[in-house]
Amino acid sequence: MPCFAPTEIDWTLDLCAGDIVAYTWPLIDPAPDESPKTRPTLVVALHEIDGARCAEIVFGTGRLRRRGPEDVVLDDPRDLRCAGIRKPTRFESERRAIVPLDDPGFGVSAAWGTAILGRLPESNDRDRGPRSCHLFRQPPRERDRTQA
Repeated sequence: MPCFAPTEIDWTLDLCAGDIVAYTWPLIDPAPDESPKTRPTLVVALHEIDGARCAEIVFGTGRLRRRGPEDVVLDDPRDLRCAGIRKPTRFESERRAIVPLDDPGFGVSAAWGTAILGRLPESNDRDRGPRSCHLFRQPPRERDRTQA
């Protein structure tokens, strides 16, 4: 049982670039029996759009083989613990979106009152790691943007 009531904490106030959050991405071409699942998602920037606080997020997948040059891969057990995820994950730099922080896709834990799972380890952080430095500066493609 948590030591606080989830409704007393606004997890979005602590959110920053480099955080890993739980987010349910819509499926692009779902099979009839397939439903969206909540995935680890990398926050690369925070924005204010039309008065709404928004996060620029990057899709996380367990499929590690296909890698883009700017993708960030976490597979070291220490990095996974820091990020709050169990399985090796690749964050696909080309699959990103900007979503409002009150978007129902954020998987807010009922027990802890937050969608934040962990943080990108320092070895991959935007100011330190060459593998992800462009990820934090690359704007989302126009078709990936959502309306805030």
